Amino acid sequence: MNIHDKINLKANIFLNFNYLQAKQMIDNNKISLAPYYIDRLIRQGQYVAYRKSLPQWVKDEWKH
Repeated sequence: MNIHDKINLKANIFLNFNYLQAKQMIDNNKISLAPYYIDRLIRQGQYVAYRKSLPQWVKDEWKH
């Protein structure tokens, strides 16, 4: 894994793992995050939770 893959993994951690897995990795220091990632990850986590909470018909509309 090169440096760009590591940066992308950290930047998109909530898209690659579910929220609890990502939180556990961060809490157990398995993955270290720079301070500027924290706000981005919080926003990503909120967005993913929002998208998952939508009804199926809305998700189907957005695919088109």
